Amino acid sequence: MTTLVLDDGAGQARAEQRRAQVRAIAQRTLGRRRVTGRAALSLCALALGVALAPLVAMVTYTIGRGAKALSLSFLSHGPTPPGIPGGGISNAIVGSAVILGLASAMAVPVGITTAVFLL
Repeated sequence: MTTLVLDDGAGQARAEQRRAQVRAIAQRTLGRRRVTGRAALSLCALALGVALAPLVAMVTYTIGRGAKALSLSFLSHGPTPPGIPGGGISNAIVGSAVILGLASAMAVPVGITTAVFLL
């Protein structure tokens, strides 16, 4: 049986020399990379602030206007015809509960069966 020697030590020296070159280049560019990274992070934070400002304003406005109308009678009474004050959203709450129940009745057995099958 013959053994094939791929590296006799010269390749190891070239690899070490290349590593030293890469380290030197990385050290020279470290300051620029740090500044660029901080600038990119600052731009991302600015974009986040610009995106969140209208969202926070809209949520604050909606809660401020809607908090006055929220009451137990609003949640428990049915809607009234247009033009008649009062009314509520009980039909919407019941409809959402029915849809949630039907979706759970369809999805939970499939999920449990899949989990048992994958064990």
